[in-house]
Amino acid sequence: MESAGVERITWNVVPAELQRDHARSDTVKPVTRIFMEYLFKMDPDKPWK
Repeated sequence: MESAGVERITWNVVPAELQRDHARSDTVKPVTRIFMEYLFKMDPDKPWK
């Protein structure tokens, strides 16, 4: 695939690329939740301190 021009990316870039169009306001919360849970290892249901 690389020889065909595909650039490798990490898994956390995939939802960011999908959310890149900021007009997609209906998907901001689910994408943020994914980042909080899996990238930053934080519970998105807990309040910030």
